[in-house]
Amino acid sequence: MVVVILILLSLGVVGFIMLTDSRKDTSLKRLEQRASDVASADADSDGGGDGGGD
Repeated sequence: MVVVILILLSLGVVGFIMLTDSRKDTSLKRLEQRASDVASADADSDGGGDGGGD
């Protein structure tokens, strides 16, 4: 009986670790996507806005 409880407990811990790890991976992918979007937006901009005044 104790062995069954320990096995179920270890499976629960492994499942929790896998779940949190997959969430971490998706959040890192989102951050990388945002960073690449910002970098491409900076590269596409022409640096305008410094037009001459009278």
